[in-house]
Amino acid sequence: MQSMRDNHRLYFTWTASQPSKLNIFGEKLKMLLCIVALQN
Repeated sequence: MQSMRDNHRLYFTWTASQPSKLNIFGEKLKMLLCIVALQN
């Protein structure tokens, strides 16, 4: 899905510009997304 890929790009751009506390949260969210993707 192209829109999904664009959303990921926006998400990574957004997290890269945020303070480190939100970046840590973003890392945990990415890990969770990876786990969900592997299970599907």
